[in-house]
Amino acid sequence: MWGRLFFILFFISSTVAAQTYKLDSLKKMLPGLLDREHVDCLNALGEEYFFHFIHSDSALKYTNLAFQKASAIQYNIGQGVSLSIEAGVYGRVLRNPGLMEQKRKQAIAF
Repeated sequence: MWGRLFFILFFISSTVAAQTYKLDSLKKMLPGLLDREHVDCLNALGEEYFFHFIHSDSALKYTNLAFQKASAIQYNIGQGVSLSIEAGVYGRVLRNPGLMEQKRKQAIAF
């Protein structure tokens, strides 16, 4: 009885992780990047949180930072990617298709 319980708890606890290797490596690279690479890394973080972890607040945080940075350096592709990820978060995760459509139209404009 105790052996089975220990075995099950061992495998459950070994598979539980707060972040993946990709998230950790992106966060470590972030401070050393400049301009476009910084924006692309922020968008990659937002995409990881959106597609793989479904953490809408973290995804929106990183895509908003990416959009602000891309706007400051006139990086249209970065702005479009961040708006596209935001649209996905609003539409798929937060169930707001109206806001999703609005963000997609803004992304297409870039």
